[in-house]
Amino acid sequence: MAAAKDDSEIEDLLELVDMEDFLSFESIDYRVTRGRSGTQLNLKECPRCGGRDWKVYLNADTGLGSCFHGSCSDQPGFNKYSYIHHLNDKSHRETIQTLKRYAKSLGWSSKRVRAPRPADENPDEIEIPNSTPLPVNGRTLKYLSLRGFGPELASYFGWRFSKNGSYSYTLGGEDKSQDWSNRVVIPVYGIDGELVTFQGRSIEPNPFQKYLFPPGLAGAGRFIYNSHNALGMKELVLGEGAFDVAAIKKAFDEDITFRDIGICGTFGMHLSIAESGGEKDQLSDLKKLQAAGLEEITMMWDGSPSAILNAVKTGLKLRSFRFKVKLAILPLDKDPNEVDTEVVRMAFVNARELTPLYAASVMSKFTL
Repeated sequence: MAAAKDDSEIEDLLELVDMEDFLSFESIDYRVTRGRSGTQLNLKECPRCGGRDWKVYLNADTGLGSCFHGSCSDQPGFNKYSYIHHLNDKSHRETIQTLKRYAKSLGWSSKRVRAPRPADENPDEIEIPNSTPLPVNGRTLKYLSLRGFGPELASYFGWRFSKNGSYSYTLGGEDKSQDWSNRVVIPVYGIDGELVTFQGRSIEPNPFQKYLFPPGLAGAGRFIYNSHNALGMKELVLGEGAFDVAAIKKAFDEDITFRDIGICGTFGMHLSIAESGGEKDQLSDLKKLQAAGLEEITMMWDGSPSAILNAVKTGLKLRSFRFKVKLAILPLDKDPNEVDTEVVRMAFVNARELTPLYAASVMSKFTL
């Protein structure tokens, strides 16, 4: 009876897993593509063989997929359980704990239900957790101030603070609530300026989860952060997360010669590209910016070798869509929020055009 109960619990937990939400929850690098069997999640690294060159594909709906590295050629495909099982070094106990940790963020109960994912996101129905717009009385949070972000930046990006807020949603026909206490709420707007999703950064010293994502809404990785403020600009800097984008803006705001440059982010070291026009992706945002006048993109991800290599690969892909692309390299293992503003500006000024020859040189230098 105990084994049957355990199996039933695993089934309950696995039915809750929406793979795109799960990958975001676990901070796993992925991008969205489109295959013959529907939306596919292309993962950078295989948890089984360790291959790190984007050869893992999982179906976004079912979680079924495969690794196409040579060392995995004689191995069976993945399902939700086997992927998460390998992610936890084949420990059944750790796999269950990971599933429970994810499920609890969704308001998990023992009933067998499925994480919601609307077919078409409707911004008019998105409600941000109860929170206060920043700044308050001309002041922002100490957490943001310590990171160098003042009232002007908080206001520009529409950041909010949730002291005791919660996010309400429906899961399997039941009303659920997700705790958003003590978080900076970061709204994400589409290129048309409409709210499409949001995320929450904990301000606590050692949070259980640094970032929280609202169940059922489109993943932030399908949108270019701050794209609505870059419409009509000829040049664009492409950073990673929201705070990286804010750090670049802070640096550029200090020098008037940088004021006509758009500053956006990809929410990680990837660019989502859907092969079907029916799927929302980041490339479509960049193409809309291109139609509005965008000509040049400077990649400014962090200074780690992996980030630089991913920036090169993404930049070369963007070149194929007729963008002029430059590569800005920050100090080793530093992101824009970890260096002086002058360092950020100089990285931009010294950025070199990402020609195939320069790309080969960079990849040779930074390949591990």
